Amino acid sequence: QLDSLFTNMQDFINEIHFRGSKTNISGQMIKFQESFNIYSSHYKKWNKDNFPELPIIGNGYLNPDPKDYWNKYNRKLQPSFGYDFIKYEHKLIMDDLYNNIINVAIPHFDENDTWDKIATNTFSNGILKLDALIISNRIVEALEYCTKGIELFYKEYGDSINGNALQIQSYFIARRDFINN
Repeated sequence: QLDSLFTNMQDFINEIHFRGSKTNISGQMIKFQESFNIYSSHYKKWNKDNFPELPIIGNGYLNPDPKDYWNKYNRKLQPSFGYDFIKYEHKLIMDDLYNNIINVAIPHFDENDTWDKIATNTFSNGILKLDALIISNRIVEALEYCTKGIELFYKEYGDSINGNALQIQSYFIARRDFINN
C-alpha cells in the first residue's frame, strides 16, 4: 500500500549555494561561502499532505549526515567564513572550490540520491531518518525507530515534556500513527 505513495518521491535537486559575507562591500564580492544542499519538492508536499498540523522540517531541504564529508573537504583557504578574494588569488580559490565540488559535493549527492540511501546514511536521531525509512518502505525499521524515539522522550521528560522536545515528540507520534493507519 505504501509503495504507491512513494513511486514519484525520488526527485532530488542538488544545489550548490553561494552566500556572501555580511561584511562584503556594496557592489563587490569579497568573501563567500558555499554549501551543498539536497532538495525534494515531493518530500515537502508529502509532509504537508500527511502532517498538515506540523511545520515542515527543512522546508523540503534534506540534510543527511555527510559520510566523510568534512574529512574530504578542504578548508585551508577558508578557515573562518568562506573564501576571501582579497587574501588569496582568484585562480587559487576557484581551483579549491572546483576540487571541493568534485571531491566532496558530487560524492555527497551520489551517496544520497535515493530515499533508501538517505535512510541508511543518516546516522543522527531525527525526523529525516524516520521519514526516509518510511518513504523507502522500510516500515518495520521505521516503526521500531519511531517507537524507540517516543519511549526515549517519555523516559527523559515524563509528563513534564515541553518546548522543542514536545514538538519533536509530536513528529514521532504523528509518524507512528501514519505507519499504523
